[in-house]
Amino acid sequence: MDETNLSSFIKAKIFESKSSKEEGTEDLQSENSERENSDFSTFQHKRVSKPTQFSAETQRLSANISSFKKKFLQTEFNRSCTTQRGSLSRLMTDTEVILCSLFEIPNPLSTKVGCCIINYDTGELVLWEIIDSQIFIRTLHRIQVYEPTLIILPSTSINPCMSKLTTILRRNISQTVKIKEVPNKNFSVENGFDALKQYTLNQEKLNLIHENLIERDFALAAVAGAVWFFQKHQDSNQYHKDLSFRYFRIRFENPEDTMLIDSKTILGLELIENKNNKNGLSLFSFLNNTVTPMGKRLLRNNILQPLIIEANISLRLETVWELVEKKHDLTRLIKELKNVEDLDKLFSKLLSFSNTNIAAEQKINYILVLKKTILTSRKIFKILQECNVKTKLLKEINNILSSNTLPTIIKLIDKNINEDCIWATSHVELQKQRIYAVKSGSNGLLKASREVYKSITNEILEEVKKLNNDYDIEIDYGYDGKRGFYLKLKKTADLDMDHLPIILIHKVLKKAYVECSTIELVKANVRLKETLHQILNYSEQTIDSTLKEIKMENMSPLFMVAEAIALLDLLCSFASRAVKHGYCKPTFSRMLHIKEGKHPVLENYISPFISNDIVSIKDSSNFHIITGCNASGKSVYLKQVALLCIMAQIGSFVPAQSGTFPIFKYLHARVCNDTMEVSTSNFAFEMKEIVYFLDNISPDSLLIIDELGRGSSMSEGLSICLATMEYLLSIKNTVFLSTHFNQLPRFLKKKLQVVHLDMKADIDSFNKLSLSYRLCSNVNGISNYGIRMVHDILDPAIIESAYKITKRLQKSKVIKNHTTNCSPKFDIECLNQMKKVNNAVFLISSLISTDETISSADLKNLQMKIIENI
Repeated sequence: MDETNLSSFIKAKIFESKSSKEEGTEDLQSENSERENSDFSTFQHKRVSKPTQFSAETQRLSANISSFKKKFLQTEFNRSCTTQRGSLSRLMTDTEVILCSLFEIPNPLSTKVGCCIINYDTGELVLWEIIDSQIFIRTLHRIQVYEPTLIILPSTSINPCMSKLTTILRRNISQTVKIKEVPNKNFSVENGFDALKQYTLNQEKLNLIHENLIERDFALAAVAGAVWFFQKHQDSNQYHKDLSFRYFRIRFENPEDTMLIDSKTILGLELIENKNNKNGLSLFSFLNNTVTPMGKRLLRNNILQPLIIEANISLRLETVWELVEKKHDLTRLIKELKNVEDLDKLFSKLLSFSNTNIAAEQKINYILVLKKTILTSRKIFKILQECNVKTKLLKEINNILSSNTLPTIIKLIDKNINEDCIWATSHVELQKQRIYAVKSGSNGLLKASREVYKSITNEILEEVKKLNNDYDIEIDYGYDGKRGFYLKLKKTADLDMDHLPIILIHKVLKKAYVECSTIELVKANVRLKETLHQILNYSEQTIDSTLKEIKMENMSPLFMVAEAIALLDLLCSFASRAVKHGYCKPTFSRMLHIKEGKHPVLENYISPFISNDIVSIKDSSNFHIITGCNASGKSVYLKQVALLCIMAQIGSFVPAQSGTFPIFKYLHARVCNDTMEVSTSNFAFEMKEIVYFLDNISPDSLLIIDELGRGSSMSEGLSICLATMEYLLSIKNTVFLSTHFNQLPRFLKKKLQVVHLDMKADIDSFNKLSLSYRLCSNVNGISNYGIRMVHDILDPAIIESAYKITKRLQKSKVIKNHTTNCSPKFDIECLNQMKKVNNAVFLISSLISTDETISSADLKNLQMKIIENI
């Protein structure tokens, strides 16, 4: 997001679009589909398992159970989708239905892809167009970000044979995601643009739409396919019957403005989800101090798509710094943000025009939540005013929250809804809301109906009082939305169910009470429900009119408020974590220099956590080889480098004493992963990952590799690892590699870019390993560290035998040749001198490239340091 001007960004990027209605042919199902293509409304999670041999009886029983489970899951899913339509409780859930439309022209050499996302729960339509790599890394990345539940493709991508994109999709997306085939004629560029143009609420924004979509034919074609599919099933009431959108929040995205993190790296680094435990720690769960659903979604998207425009990152960092300095105001802002509901999903309800399945009381709840949110946003605006914000982002957020539209909406609500009406949750509160939320003056018949309702209620209360007096029993009453009023008798030791008064009927034994009723009470409830139905009809007319007034002219400012609050929540989350843990503000240059850096997650769970420095300079130290014993901290260090870079590029402070970062456009990490693919060897899986990474590598890439070649034999693993490293050295990207191949640093030590570091370890007085978890440049090369680590685990006889075998191997001629003649001699001092010269040139060029004025004293100090070191 271009945050140099948040207000203009939101105005330029978010359009409201009416949904189109047009008839189309039935979508075709692929004969070659390996997935089960079922109706979109019956999405279920299906596990795929290998067939097992059973007896005839067992197979029959298994089939019956499978059939029952399928029917049960189907029933449960449909029930969950149809009960409480439009209820606020469902509105605030995380269950989303997301449609993804992809358009391509199948061609072995073409990698251009257009995409359109329609989120049924938030009312968003997002589109973009990219020229991808040969294995469609960016397309897979974007799909992982938005997590669609259905993907539609043009028929030419599936029949007569599947395109490369379709094949890659099937192999890399979840089994729960359905792929459907749509006739090619529905992916029309003209129809895509016409749909956006025809259904844009604000006609003045047509030029902005046109500018964003010039020569974006694939994106427009994807829009046409998505809108056709959406309208086809909307007209047939096939999905989300309570969400028939008339308008969309349309946003055009440019994937080139964010860092690419491939899907395997996302899993390996546990950015969003823990590999071993879904409820375990991940970077997302650790950083998530947000207090609003919008802020939480924004944080997730930012972790998956860090920024690469330095100006935008700097704006965020400056804002976080200001919030850190104003701790009291930060606490006040977070306290108010906690009162904000899920505006994205709330506004999606306001965008829906088919509200026949939404109960009147829930419509009132939507209005009250909207009112509550606007009042909260006004309080946030006052706090920002009082603390005299200085940074540009906070000023832009303040301007959005000060919109004159917000008081206008409050007036529209207060005109028809009683000011003391609150958001209802319990049955009693909902009942009061149904009756008294709408002001009497809005409808002449409403007051008369309320009087009748009040009279019947008084009759019921009198009936309860009469029963208490006549039968000398302590009888209370309760209310239920379905039954109406009922009687409650408290369970006591002397209460005899068989000797209760005969007038009491429908007796039900509960934990603490006996619930029952009377014939008179049943009759009163019938009349009460009829009267309540009349009140709801009169109230609903006023509510619908109020909603229509709100959404006709005020949706764009409301969306801007949602965006502003989400960003403010994200920045407050960053600031609160920086204050709590004492993080430092990162800076940006062409080198990576982190002093006393720590793993952002593990440092809070390992005490004391050993920090390490990270230094990487182009052409002199951008290729790090990390060696060390098992369990010495190599993998943690590698993950730490990647996570700190991500945190810096999303605008967060980092756990370090100081940190300077380059802007990385690509991040690929191959970390040790024990959950290998089924029927695939460790080595084959490892090689597939490396090929996946190398397909999209550049000098702006950060590559993390943990023990490459470990799945093969020693000689072949070393050969493949060495060949891969030679290739990466030619690209000159930033690489951090851990390895147990001690020969690898010796082969590469003459390369100017290579730095060999070792996780320090010592032998204690008991001849055991002592791990320091500290990275150092002096490699001591402890022998037999593997045997030493398992010294107390294995049988002493095995340990003794292992030492003997090791000695024999060390004496062998093959091993001797490997260790002594692996590379020709060269002048180490000369190489170090060359690195120092290169670093000096880098520092001087960095100073020259800055806009800051350099004093003569600084130049003299730099000169003296260069003379001392060279």
